[in-house]
Amino acid sequence: MKKLFYILLSFSFAFFSCQNNTESIRTAAPPKQKEAMELAPVFSADDKKLADVFKKYEGTWKGNYITIKDIDPLLRTSIDLENLKLDYVTKSGLTLMNNFEAEHVFTSKSPYFQEVSFYDFYPREKKTITTAGNNRVENGNIYRYLSNLKETITLNGTVKNDSTIVWQFEQEKPQRMEYYQETISEKSIEIIGYKYDELDRLDLGPKKWFYGKFVKEEPSKK
Repeated sequence: MKKLFYILLSFSFAFFSCQNNTESIRTAAPPKQKEAMELAPVFSADDKKLADVFKKYEGTWKGNYITIKDIDPLLRTSIDLENLKLDYVTKSGLTLMNNFEAEHVFTSKSPYFQEVSFYDFYPREKKTITTAGNNRVENGNIYRYLSNLKETITLNGTVKNDSTIVWQFEQEKPQRMEYYQETISEKSIEIIGYKYDELDRLDLGPKKWFYGKFVKEEPSKK
């Protein structure tokens, strides 16, 4: 069962990679930024240790996401939800819910502030969701601010190691929790994450998982 799901996952990524290697999926400019979190903060001495923490993101990345449902999650205490592994999204008992193409653009404005633009195209629905925001260093911490027509959220970031940053968001009412790790190399970004929504039991492992793999777009040769 696990082998079959892994083959399906690989086929999904191969199929959609072939579709988005050449043309941009952008259909509209990101929403106009109006929130205070859209503006670069005043930097402090505590921020210096995090200078250029987002530099590895710089550029345009294209890839694919899949969303997955765990129909029979284990007890939450039986899995490590702070150190996510590929096995978590390829194990048996998972159902592939959706897949979509994505283009993510990161543009640094300073060593502490980076604008982001996300373009997510859903082939099934034939629609693109555009998200604008930023990665920022403020008061010795890192944050990711994201805003689109559906929602506006701020995620807290943690530098796990030289190649991995963890992003998380928690809300009590209504209950919502999101956690994902991004592992960045010179040419690729791998994302593994999960969500808890309003009716999900917190004593069980997450029902909703997502996985993404992106490749850095090389500058065009003139």
